[in-house]
Amino acid sequence: KTDNDKKKIRNNIDAEQKGMCEPKWHDTLWCPVIGADGLFVRQKGNMVCLQGWVEIGDESSLIITLPQEIAMSSFDICGSLMVKINNGIGMFSYKIAKNTRQCTITAVNGHQNCKIDISLIYMV
Repeated sequence: KTDNDKKKIRNNIDAEQKGMCEPKWHDTLWCPVIGADGLFVRQKGNMVCLQGWVEIGDESSLIITLPQEIAMSSFDICGSLMVKINNGIGMFSYKIAKNTRQCTITAVNGHQNCKIDISLIYMV
């Protein structure tokens, strides 16, 4: 079949035109996060997913570093987490400053020496 015939067939079935398909997204797969044994990060296209757990020690804050494979965001990524700790609720804040790969996780209400679960998705 000629290119013209193929074009007619694509038009008849309302298929994407040749060269009009979205390119395959870059996928880093799951990478360990530096500074947190139980935390992993993955980037697929412009979406970044951070999942796992971290331990907050005596200092009440933790600085982790995302691996080089993960693109830096041009905006600050920040928020808070509320987690159940023993018989109470722990409040933690997190921030990944723009154009960096470092994330600071801080215990807001004094909970120290605890393990917290994290699930965070953001765009770069």
